[in-house]
Amino acid sequence: MINQSLESFLGKRVIVLDGAMGTSLQSLGLPPGVLPETWNLEQPEKVVSVHRSYLEAGAQVIETNTFGANRKKLGQFGLADQVAAFNRRGVELARQAIADSGKRAWVAGVIGPLGELLEPYGPLSISEAYAAFSEQAQALVEAGADLILVQTMSDLAEARQAVLAAKRLGVPVFASVTFEESGKTLTGATPEAAVISLAAAGAKVVGANCSLGPREMRPVISKMAVLGLVPVLAEPNAGLPRLEGTQTVFPEGAAEFAQGMAELVRAGAAVIGGCCGTTSEHISRIAFLGGQRPNLSPRPKGRLFLASRTSHTVIGSGQPVRLIGERINPTGRKKLAADIASGSFKAVASEAREQTRAGAELLDVNVGVAGINQVQSMEQAVKVVARASQLPLVLDSATPEVLAAGAAVYQGKALLNSVSAKKASLDQVLPIAKEHGAAVLGLTLTEEGIPKTALGRLKAAETIVEAAIRHSLDPGDIIIDCLTLTVGAEPEGARETLEAIRLVKEELGVPTVLGVSNISHGLPRRELINRAFLAMAIASGLDAGILNPFELSIIETIHAGNLLTGRDQGARFYLFQYGDTEAGSEGRDQTGRDRAPSSETLYQAIVSGDRDKVEPALRELVAKADLHPLTIIQEILTPALEEVGRRYEDGRYFLPNLLLSAEAAQLAFSILREELASSNQTYLGKALLATVEGDIHDIGKNIVKVILENHGFQTVDLGKDVPVQTVVQRAQEDKADIVLLSALMTTTLPAMEETVKQLKKVLPQVPVMVGGAVVTRSYAEKIGAAGYAKDAVGAVQEAKKLIKTRRS
Repeated sequence: MINQSLESFLGKRVIVLDGAMGTSLQSLGLPPGVLPETWNLEQPEKVVSVHRSYLEAGAQVIETNTFGANRKKLGQFGLADQVAAFNRRGVELARQAIADSGKRAWVAGVIGPLGELLEPYGPLSISEAYAAFSEQAQALVEAGADLILVQTMSDLAEARQAVLAAKRLGVPVFASVTFEESGKTLTGATPEAAVISLAAAGAKVVGANCSLGPREMRPVISKMAVLGLVPVLAEPNAGLPRLEGTQTVFPEGAAEFAQGMAELVRAGAAVIGGCCGTTSEHISRIAFLGGQRPNLSPRPKGRLFLASRTSHTVIGSGQPVRLIGERINPTGRKKLAADIASGSFKAVASEAREQTRAGAELLDVNVGVAGINQVQSMEQAVKVVARASQLPLVLDSATPEVLAAGAAVYQGKALLNSVSAKKASLDQVLPIAKEHGAAVLGLTLTEEGIPKTALGRLKAAETIVEAAIRHSLDPGDIIIDCLTLTVGAEPEGARETLEAIRLVKEELGVPTVLGVSNISHGLPRRELINRAFLAMAIASGLDAGILNPFELSIIETIHAGNLLTGRDQGARFYLFQYGDTEAGSEGRDQTGRDRAPSSETLYQAIVSGDRDKVEPALRELVAKADLHPLTIIQEILTPALEEVGRRYEDGRYFLPNLLLSAEAAQLAFSILREELASSNQTYLGKALLATVEGDIHDIGKNIVKVILENHGFQTVDLGKDVPVQTVVQRAQEDKADIVLLSALMTTTLPAMEETVKQLKKVLPQVPVMVGGAVVTRSYAEKIGAAGYAKDAVGAVQEAKKLIKTRRS
């Protein structure tokens, strides 16, 4: 172990990690389909040799061979009860290599993904993920790891649970996410959302690894580093991988890789290393960067960063005034209250979607209905709203337990609404924010009530900020509500509120927020007062308003106010909204403009993934329009799914969008199924799917299955690690019209080739399509596959084409 503490180095000197473990072990003979972690027990000398090579190359941090040593992954091999053994041995081998080499280095206990998607897009619950990560992290720390490195995460929800589970163990936690060439993760998360969410959860370092080469990774690193939240990590591959025969080749040599890494350090990376395809030679060529002073960006003052599972919002200095949608609040709204009380939450989901479409930038969530279990209701509401909208959430309750429940299940960095200057409130709410990585909205409310004067409210705000700092919260995670009462009862109150906003901004430098509509309570023509007061508040420095996004005058006031107060440089947002009234429709889906209302409702429900609107629209079409089920499929469902595919291909949609639309379409198909059966209509064909022998990855295959089913295919899923003869036998028995094979590991490509060969020999009339992360079109052609698809959308298109060709 290096004598100085790791945290004393962070942000002061560039730290060099080691390189790839998996591909290094493969070069030493790791067989296809064998879990690399098993070599900790079976071939420990080879694992130590890899560690030793990186130490000799100059690595300052050695990563344990424990990437897949979690309960979920080990369970696939019948080893779920050996989590502690594999992780303990992984740390011991790293320590042994350090001792043997005579070098000094830190040991990073590596934690990889669990291999299943988290709710609501997959079967894995948040609590299950947390428990699995907690078990592994505990084993690593108990064995002597100096830090935890959460690595290669494609879903921020999963990464966040890993960080939360590890941060309680007293060692630094680094977290790294894998991005695609689009600059977003598989689930559509931005680099900014990743660093905001994971830093808030407790990660001391956040960054990116795998998937990309150094140059392709630079935009991702730049976007993370410029926020100035935590030091940024970069562990790219040795270039973008390409397939040569059955081997995946990483093309960048050590010299070229080192040049790219130097660029990443200039872009802001403070912790560097290598991922797939890198060797000790690559690390040796970047070791000179270790010890250099990193190019860190300071955290902008007066800005609050919030994030959902995929997107982020910045509130405060130099930013446009943000609109927080206020309508998920049952106060005075009987239908919404009844929806929450019944446990339906359909109206809640609808409000979330509609406010998002109307231009809200955050959503306030309040479940304050008398007589219900608000803890359970908040948990459910957060899940429903997060599924319906990608906007960051403001969790709204006067009860700390309710805030804690919402924060525990939210898969991003939330804003807790609220804490006050009262001691009991501070003592209860601030620890919740710290535990769950949330920000707080502070009300200038004291033990005596709302101070009458602006100075009194400033003092209350100071009390909140000081208490937050004592609870180890960053001052940048606080936003202050200076409060306003109806001007009808407090004629001087409006001026005091406006002056308080100005004072809080000037004296404390924190963002401000206001529930604007309170000013007009009990008065006629409330919109006039709200609009005028909002304009005055913006002029005084207001950064965000809790407002109704359906009031056009409010939206217009914000846009104009941003322009007039210098928050809209170059009038960019203003011109986007009002510069060309025809341009506003560009990019919108125009394909449904000639459909009847119920047809259009169903179409848009599928495109947006709105399950709640599917059944009513479908029933109306069948009953009133007398449309045949096949006509509905051909003229509405199929075009809707094709539109979803187009949006996915051009980067507007991501995995969550695909899955939500698929679920909505699945509901529609299930309703039409009996009608189709009674009319003797059939689906497009029967598709048999399998991950080839030796390959244990099936997330991609599972996504393809869902999308195929919602385009009219019947599917037979054989699962993962399927022997060649099993695929051939089941294709015969099930009378498959098409077979789809998946592989994620280069070591299992020979099994894919053999499966295709045997299928063509026994069932030459059945087309075989192949795909997966390591498969290319040229490889598919080389092994004689009839088709190739790079993703789920492409798989559907190719399957339709192959079926049509076969039947023609």
